[in-house]
Amino acid sequence: MKFNSREMRSLAKREKYLVAEHEIGHAYGLGHEALTCRNPGPSVMKQGTVKFGCHSDGPWYDDVQGVLAKY
Repeated sequence: MKFNSREMRSLAKREKYLVAEHEIGHAYGLGHEALTCRNPGPSVMKQGTVKFGCHSDGPWYDDVQGVLAKY
């Protein structure tokens, strides 16, 4: 897995952690999700930076359930 250092440079440590979790989710075969922080709950597989505003760190319930469903 290779990260774009130009894009990652401006991110905080927690945000880099969430990006890494997101990319690992793809390695597990997960796709992008449309979930938000509130309804029904966050997902590191949400594309973009919206997940950075969620008040806890992932992986969240939806992410774990997605991996368990595959394996």
